[in-house]
Amino acid sequence: VFPTCGALQARHRYYQPVVVTRHPETGEYNMGMYRATVRGKDRLTCNIRWVRNSGVHLLAAMERGVPLELALCFGCHPAAYIAAVTKMAYDEDEFAFAGGILGEALPVVQCETLDMYVPASSEIVIEGKINPPYDLDVEGPWPEYLGYLGMEINVPLMDITAVTYRDNPINNLLIPKAPPYEAIGLGTAARFLKHLRGLAGDFIVDARLTVQRHHAIIQVKKTDPTHEGLQMDVAMAAL
Repeated sequence: VFPTCGALQARHRYYQPVVVTRHPETGEYNMGMYRATVRGKDRLTCNIRWVRNSGVHLLAAMERGVPLELALCFGCHPAAYIAAVTKMAYDEDEFAFAGGILGEALPVVQCETLDMYVPASSEIVIEGKINPPYDLDVEGPWPEYLGYLGMEINVPLMDITAVTYRDNPINNLLIPKAPPYEAIGLGTAARFLKHLRGLAGDFIVDARLTVQRHHAIIQVKKTDPTHEGLQMDVAMAAL
């Protein structure tokens, strides 16, 4: 049912869902994209990153000894995928970011077994929980965007509580590729430009994150002698 892609050396089939989580205390949402692999009829791994917002949610659940609810969404509107892979601050809303791309609120629907909403455009939704004692399993290797294989890592295991889907579901398949492929970085590039303009206003004409995403080109407009050297201050502040 699910298209897959990955390294020939990978031991498991990989999927690329939009993953929705909620903070167990505040109820704040996060929407990210994390790899998933099948581990039987009712379990999946979900490569939640400890340093990302979903990882904050999971750590909060672990501190309280409660399950973390999460929903894996396949075949969403592309705006949801762009928002999910965009690097955003903890207090910023990926659902609102997707709505900004659409020009209207992103439609959502209530989950069947979880107290959360997911994109209504999803073709398939796998609902579940990461339950105490928060078991881990091995996944990898995975082809990274710089063109090498990542290492095997231990990631959380999710217990499935429900699977819902449309008739004849269609999934969006994202194929990881090395540079010059850059579609996944569009949202982050837009936020980078906004961040720079927040630092220096109209002094910033344009900015571009190159395909490697570890290098940036910043275009500025000097309209005053005091602007000399400001471009270096902006570049350093952007770090």
